[in-house]
Amino acid sequence: MIDQQDICLLQDLVKLLKKYGPDSFVRLANIVSSPETMQDIGNMLGQLGRIVEVDRKINTAKLKGNATSARDILASLKETEHEKYNLLMEFFDDFQIAMVLPTMREIREFADNYNFSTVKQTSRQRAINPIMKELSLLPLAEVRLITQSLAKSEMNDKDRDLEGWSNIILNKDGKHK
Repeated sequence: MIDQQDICLLQDLVKLLKKYGPDSFVRLANIVSSPETMQDIGNMLGQLGRIVEVDRKINTAKLKGNATSARDILASLKETEHEKYNLLMEFFDDFQIAMVLPTMREIREFADNYNFSTVKQTSRQRAINPIMKELSLLPLAEVRLITQSLAKSEMNDKDRDLEGWSNIILNKDGKHK
């Protein structure tokens, strides 16, 4: 039986098909149709899965050690994952001043959307560290997507606010003084 992750993987493959075209997939199918190649690919995928799991466990262990605040968590990334550090620092700064995820409801929705199980706090201030910890454990590509989607969401909210004020100022709702 195919589970949800397998379906997501197939969806990603369809996206790649659209990106690279059917000819590339036909060539790839010819290459991987040999038993030796399939064995090599199977071995590589198995090793890759173990490497990612070990890397996640190492990162989790590092964070459990000394990293108690969001700043400590980010500092642990600065040397090894500079781009992720920069993205998360910008997110952290915006998060602290409530430019992103301004309410606990939005924080909880965000945590649910990304399966951040450690976020169970009842105040914004207490939710910052667990969110930053969870984000720091994600791969760079995922952090990039999350921060980009939050930035787009923030822009849309600002546009709606601006539109609302414009309508009030220009009296577009049809009411007259």
